Amino acid sequence: MKKFVLVAALAAATYLVPMSQAEALRPPPPEIKYNLSGTWAGGQATIRQYYDNLTIQIGRRGPFLGWFTGPDSIAVNFTDDPGCCTAKITGNGEVLRWSNNSKWLKE
Repeated sequence: MKKFVLVAALAAATYLVPMSQAEALRPPPPEIKYNLSGTWAGGQATIRQYYDNLTIQIGRRGPFLGWFTGPDSIAVNFTDDPGCCTAKITGNGEVLRWSNNSKWLKE
């Protein structure tokens, strides 16, 4: 039963957004210090975390694939905004400071 649950969880985490070649070649995950799962940005965004993999939904935008790039940073493949964005995790995991100068607070 455990094997089926893990396979189902992996399938659910990966089928939403196709993985690019660059994402497939990324280095091993860093130490994960935070659980980012939850509602963010005044209810406008949702993050789901499975180990170092993230799925981000912003209203009707997404889902987008993201990942931890370090213990205090993430990157997201916003397919509708190429080249955007990375974020620094601050405030004990309650604040994301994005490379486009926006800030999300965890609800």
